[in-house]
Amino acid sequence: MKHFDSKAKLAMDIGITRATLYRRADRLGINIDDLAGAGISDEDYQKLTIDQSSGAVSGNAQQLKELASVQAELERLKDENTRIAQEAELLKNERSTIQDANESLKVQVEKLSQDHDALNEKYISALEDVRTYADKFAQLADQSQRLQAQATKQIEESVLQGERTGETPADKAPKQGFWSKLFK
Repeated sequence: MKHFDSKAKLAMDIGITRATLYRRADRLGINIDDLAGAGISDEDYQKLTIDQSSGAVSGNAQQLKELASVQAELERLKDENTRIAQEAELLKNERSTIQDANESLKVQVEKLSQDHDALNEKYISALEDVRTYADKFAQLADQSQRLQAQATKQIEESVLQGERTGETPADKAPKQGFWSKLFK
């Protein structure tokens, strides 16, 4: 039960004019004559706050409706905030995992770089060895060609000398073996 000193205060509390209060009370059959003594029931008060022609809620009822809407929005925002906090925690964990993986990759890259440098040094050393062997091979090839040229020259000289004397190189060679003992 609600008690009001006057009909004007009731109308102000509901958020309507006094004339609108009279029309609604008359239309709904609500007695508003003894507001200070008998008061008005909560049910009748609720009926007066709702504009039956448009279904709109007036005055305090409107404010209560808006308050409920704000509270619902507040709850939705709290839930959203909780969800965002959980996502932020997940992102933080993922970031930590990524940083750990990044550090691991840096270590692996450093090791691979050191291995690359060591292999590069071995490669350069092997190239120097190849150059040395190539130089020695070229010297041996030159020496071989000179020796072949000398041998060819000596053979040619020997053949020319044999033609002058009529002897062949085979005649000059000492006879060996079975035939040499037979035809001595």
